[in-house]
Amino acid sequence: MFFRRTAAVFTAGILTLFSMPAVRTSSADSSSPDDIHATISVDTIQLEHDAAAASPVQKVNIRVSGADKKYAVIGFHIHWDSALTPEKNDDGLIVTKGKALGGMVFEEYPYENGVFITAFSASDSGRDGVIASFDLRLPNTTVDDADYKVWVAFESNEKVGDLFTNADDDAKGRQMQKWTAENGLVPGGIRVCKTITTTTTTTTTTTTSTTTSSSSTSSSTTTTKPRTSTTTTTTTSSPPTPQLMIGDIDKNNIITAADASKLLIFYADMSVNTQTLSKDILYVYDINRSGRIEAVDASLILTYYAAIAGPDVITFEDFLKQRGIEP
Repeated sequence: MFFRRTAAVFTAGILTLFSMPAVRTSSADSSSPDDIHATISVDTIQLEHDAAAASPVQKVNIRVSGADKKYAVIGFHIHWDSALTPEKNDDGLIVTKGKALGGMVFEEYPYENGVFITAFSASDSGRDGVIASFDLRLPNTTVDDADYKVWVAFESNEKVGDLFTNADDDAKGRQMQKWTAENGLVPGGIRVCKTITTTTTTTTTTTTSTTTSSSSTSSSTTTTKPRTSTTTTTTTSSPPTPQLMIGDIDKNNIITAADASKLLIFYADMSVNTQTLSKDILYVYDINRSGRIEAVDASLILTYYAAIAGPDVITFEDFLKQRGIEP
């Protein structure tokens, strides 16, 4: 299967969050002061009927806060109301990578009423801000008030799991991921209504000599191992079985950024399609030996590739061992 890589302005009014699938919350916060409590939120947009008719395509942002330069790997699902239709951008993609992801390698995989996105870098370069944006088209006619929901979900099974962690994927990164998945997902979407409700605030100032009442009204506005390959001379008609090399996704006997990219694509595919993983695939693709294939595996390849681009000469096996991974 082939893959292609893939801010809305809040209108006037204070918007109450839509009713959404429940986000799990912890009964008690036993985290340490060093734990990172990040939030991944979806824009909320409110439009009057006339405005929705005039501008039926609305841009929705996915934002990260509380994790500035603390993450290097993301991979999660974005869902939207079935009444909404995604519009492709100038590159023929649904999702536009946000500035918060910087130079991260990015992939998208659309599915019905949603898209899976994943990105990674070799260091914790992810910033707070917009990580992804996409345009959604409203239905042609909306007579009654309507809420069109958009939300982020972390999904996993025994083969693959969604991610929001650091480059080392260490205890701190995993704790950040756990907290965010359980507590830090804020849904949003598009609300179309007859009238947008605004709020006003009146301030009264009183002095001792005279009483002066002054009112100011303001509208609340939110802006929207490696195993050594050997050459064997044989007289048989069948070629020798190639040796498996951990991380060599494209099977050319070297580890490069291309392997990282291909692994990321495979990971994205697995996140939305059921696949059977053979022992050979797990040996080559499961870089951190977690028993699953994740974007972190691609990040390890990229980090190694960057390391050997300099003066260092090290095998991929030794590189992994330095990080406590036994190939």
